[in-house]
Amino acid sequence: METQGNGPRGRLGPAWRTSHWLHTAFAVAAIGLYVLGGLAQSRVSGLPDDFPLESLSYPARVGTHVVQDEDELLARVAGEPVGYPVLIHGGDDGFSQRVTTSPLYTSFHGLVTRINGLFFLAVSLVVFAPRIDKVPARDLFWACLLYGLAVMIGGIYPPQGNTWPGALLPLVRVVSLVVLPVLMFHVGLSFPRRTDLLDRLPWMIPAVIALGVILALWQSWAWIRWFDGPGSWDAIRLPRQAGAVYLALFFGSGCVAMVFGYQRVDQEREREQVKWLLWGITMGAAPFVFLHALPLALGADPIVPVEVARLFSIVIPIAMSFVVIRHKFLDVDIIIRRSLLYVLLATMMVGVYAIIGIFIGQRVEERWPATGPFVPIVATIVAATLFNPTRQGVAQLIDRVIFKIRYNHAQALASFRGELRQAENQLQIVQG
Repeated sequence: METQGNGPRGRLGPAWRTSHWLHTAFAVAAIGLYVLGGLAQSRVSGLPDDFPLESLSYPARVGTHVVQDEDELLARVAGEPVGYPVLIHGGDDGFSQRVTTSPLYTSFHGLVTRINGLFFLAVSLVVFAPRIDKVPARDLFWACLLYGLAVMIGGIYPPQGNTWPGALLPLVRVVSLVVLPVLMFHVGLSFPRRTDLLDRLPWMIPAVIALGVILALWQSWAWIRWFDGPGSWDAIRLPRQAGAVYLALFFGSGCVAMVFGYQRVDQEREREQVKWLLWGITMGAAPFVFLHALPLALGADPIVPVEVARLFSIVIPIAMSFVVIRHKFLDVDIIIRRSLLYVLLATMMVGVYAIIGIFIGQRVEERWPATGPFVPIVATIVAATLFNPTRQGVAQLIDRVIFKIRYNHAQALASFRGELRQAENQLQIVQG
């Protein structure tokens, strides 16, 4: 049987899929994308509040780009630098006005976005990465990481400058919003109990993934063509709509599956875990999925503005943290232990690198200038060499100070195994 929420370790695939160190590395690497996404979102441009949008006739022109409607005009303006003068020509009405772009988002929106992103990153790194060997920790790890990344990027905007590498962040958002419903759908079918549907229809999840890959490639191709100029805005509408329907369909299906899973659970502890996870996910993500992204992609006005949807999404990491601490989801003591280990280990490794690479390195370089390029290399080698023994020492320190019972038990078990190996016969074992 596959591992469940609090059950024994089962078949989760290759070892790399259950490596908490590998997943932690992914989360740390994603910090760079989080930072780039937050910076890019602060540079998105909009038109001044007093610009007469209703006076324009289409097709119009924004700089050198021809736009077919108001949505495309605003999308083209978003790709211009903030404070940049843009010449806008109307269609047949002779309208022409040079405007200076202003920030599209308010400082409050930026604050909410950054808090959101940090919450999701922290939950994925601290809560789910250490328990990646349990279902649904792996799916929730990637869901939190990718949803936070999508929030930080904010939207799909034309690159300010060359298409590459400027198009990387918009494409990362496209992929994130395609992967998220697959993860949610799988969580609903595998937690708190693996459903028989996964065994009766083993092709179902691969088929959903294949459909998501097709949608991601279709959307990416349409956006890149439009970024470069030859693609039309109309060619983007259909893949956007298909992506929004895909997101709503499989996200909703995952929530419904969790409701049925909740009804099948007998243990009160697991019922509380499912209830809080379901409440947090639906309350946090449903406003964005069903009341903002879906209406917007289908050509209607969003029912909920993006700022309100972002406020709701903070509920997700809060609910997940609550169910971990209050209802011991995924064995909270192990999470605390490993989280402390990660923080202390990262701090010590950064300290070692800083001492060698900055303080000692400066003095060595002053005395022997030719050694300058080799100082960072030496610092990296020393930090890497000290990593494993430091990890073992810090882990023993945490066990001894915070988890004293577990530490003594582990030490006694190790001692017993050593004595057992040294025994030559059963009599020595009995007498020992």
